[in-house]
Amino acid sequence: MPSVSIPDNPDVLFCLTGDVRTNSRALRQLDALHEQGLSVLAVGLASGASTELLRPGVTAVHVQAPQGSGPRWFRKVHLLMKANVRGVRARLYHASDLFVLPALASAAEVHLGRLTFDSRELYPHVGATRGKPWASWFWGMIERRYIRRADRVFTVNDSIADRLAETYRIDRPVVVPNVPQPRRSGGASTYLRDYFGIPDDTLLLLAQGYIKPGRGFEAAVRALKHVEGPHLVFLGDGPLRERLSSMAGEAGLYERVHFHPAVPPGDLLDVTASADVGLCLIEPLTESLRLSLPNKLFEYLAAGIPVVGTRLPEIRRVIEEYDVGATVDDLRPESIAAALQRVIVSPDLLHRWSANIPAVFETFDPAAASDAFSSTISRLLTQPKQA
Repeated sequence: MPSVSIPDNPDVLFCLTGDVRTNSRALRQLDALHEQGLSVLAVGLASGASTELLRPGVTAVHVQAPQGSGPRWFRKVHLLMKANVRGVRARLYHASDLFVLPALASAAEVHLGRLTFDSRELYPHVGATRGKPWASWFWGMIERRYIRRADRVFTVNDSIADRLAETYRIDRPVVVPNVPQPRRSGGASTYLRDYFGIPDDTLLLLAQGYIKPGRGFEAAVRALKHVEGPHLVFLGDGPLRERLSSMAGEAGLYERVHFHPAVPPGDLLDVTASADVGLCLIEPLTESLRLSLPNKLFEYLAAGIPVVGTRLPEIRRVIEEYDVGATVDDLRPESIAAALQRVIVSPDLLHRWSANIPAVFETFDPAAASDAFSSTISRLLTQPKQA
């Protein structure tokens, strides 16, 4: 394999605490920067060190991710990122999450570059801070200290944009929804049915994404005990996988609950399209979760399948206003089962909901989301900071 050179002076230094190769939002933004003809150095954390050319002009460098969590983990991340970015002279420094923002703010100050921050969630109020007021305080302190240094802030939906503007007295962040681009346009897919041997006349439910608490995965398994017939596929990996497998066994649902490993972003929509209904059962355990508008919601719709989701502000707005699925007021097994039973006894619902999906993307237009990001970056790059 030919060696890949690392640019010393890219137009954009793009950093996040994850693997850019598997992060859908990061990949969409990197594509937008590439389409502008900008040179980009993307620095992320992964399970092993690597350097590769993602696109012409877009080089990805991954460093070994540290172990741990909380403030001690953040210090490790900060020192790692600072060591890897302090010598990079860029025109713009993009922090793709809060954890890399301090290091990028420091580099931007040294090199007189522009600074942008993608606040993907309300970091002081994520699931990991639940019941830990000191952790919430810590992340709030970090965000308050550095968010005002950003020339522009991005976020994922209107509710979080309003909350950030009010909390930190900053200009309202630019909303860039997590809309896949492009939408799936192929024919019917039978991948999951073929993979698991699920009959064509059986309702196939899909719960995709990282399998961790706060996503309603346990509630989905419990709901199957209250409705006959449907099969449920978990698409992804994570710390709750073994727990869910045990729950399915104890409930006698081994034949109806299935697990499939995560798939590359480029293959996701074809796999998703082989289900009948996508589950987006976010638990409002924290304010960040309550106001979330998850990737998976738009991924389901982009693949052409309706959604059963929790009746939370942003999720409800999409599902109910566009009539593309059903919402549940709570995550009691009986509530979820009742929503699923509606589909079983009224199969025409699926056809109606599916027919309404294109209207969602007239509002949540992938091209418009990309342009909101690109045009903001472009304006900043035409106005370099002065010493």
